Amino acid sequence: MNAAELESVLRSAPVPPVPAGLRERLGREARAAMSSSWENAAPEKETFLKRAWPLLWIGGGLLAAAATWVVQQGAIEDLRSRFAAGTGSSEVSGPAAKDSAAGAPEAASEGFQGRREEVVQLRTELARLRADEVRIRSLAAENRGLEARLLERSGVAPEDLAAMDAARERAASIRCVNNLKQIGLALRVWATDYADRFPGDFLSMTNELTTPIVLVCPSDPGGTTNSAWALFRESQSSYEYLAPGMSVPNGSDEERNRVAARCRIHQHVLLSDGSVQMMDGTGANPTGHLVSRNGKLYFVP
Repeated sequence: MNAAELESVLRSAPVPPVPAGLRERLGREARAAMSSSWENAAPEKETFLKRAWPLLWIGGGLLAAAATWVVQQGAIEDLRSRFAAGTGSSEVSGPAAKDSAAGAPEAASEGFQGRREEVVQLRTELARLRADEVRIRSLAAENRGLEARLLERSGVAPEDLAAMDAARERAASIRCVNNLKQIGLALRVWATDYADRFPGDFLSMTNELTTPIVLVCPSDPGGTTNSAWALFRESQSSYEYLAPGMSVPNGSDEERNRVAARCRIHQHVLLSDGSVQMMDGTGANPTGHLVSRNGKLYFVP
């Protein structure tokens, strides 16, 4: 039998029938086999992770430590470079810094000594003005006594009485100027203890003014002769305070001509530099006048 005959015999053989449900059974067996393989592999994966976790943790810690070390080395190098630069600059500026440090205490000492001498001078001037005030008051009392005795006599000429009235008013005007000078000195003395600034009101200077009578013009008809600060109110003062909290001006400052206080009776003005100008035409500047600038009052010669 040759090959062709053999092939013909095989092709003519009967085909056995496929058993019923064979495909479904094979599918179930295949799925079961796959499920069992996955269940066996899971414990192996879990066991691998448990074994590898410590190694992973140690490796991560080493990487973090290495990164920290690199950052620290960079910071150290930066600090070294800054320190080297700072050392060089300090070597250059060292002598100058030492000279300035040595000169600072000397300058502070000279400034303190100058302020102390100024305070002593101001207090001396204040004592002199107070003595003048006492002498003027004594003369005024003596004049009043003389006037009373003259009035008791007969034959006194009217022009004599007018001359006495004029002299009395002149004396009162001079006493008013003296009061303003004492107020100016008190302002300066007070400012030396408070950062070179004037106080906010007159009553802050009770120690420097000593008596409230200084704040009352002799020609004020409503003035008081009370010498107790506890019974005195600033509204009783004859002088208008116009420079609360003002900085003490220097010698070339335009603010030196700013009016610090003014008499409501004679209109005499105390300037912020401590000088007093008589505004009744009898002073050294009879042609001077006052001007207002930005709500502040200034004296113009």
